[in-house]
Amino acid sequence: GYQIVAISPDKPESLDITDVKHNLGYQLLSDSEHKAMDAFGVSYENKKRGKLPVPSVFLVTPELEISFQYVNPNYKYRISSDLLLAAANAKEH
Repeated sequence: GYQIVAISPDKPESLDITDVKHNLGYQLLSDSEHKAMDAFGVSYENKKRGKLPVPSVFLVTPELEISFQYVNPNYKYRISSDLLLAAANAKEH
């Protein structure tokens, strides 16, 4: 009952390569103009690579409301699948 969409700062032409290479199995969208990451407030400036997103997860309802968010500025830490599943299941009740 969920749809997974990932948003990448890479240009659209790079996304096909990523999808084929990693066989993602979900939709991957380009945010090369940084509009989504700025709107969600999850961007930062990297001196070497320019504007980058902070790893983030958002659960969005069919009414387009954010029902859960996980943002961690340390890219080494990602949300656990158990926590994400619990958050998704909690929103169903």
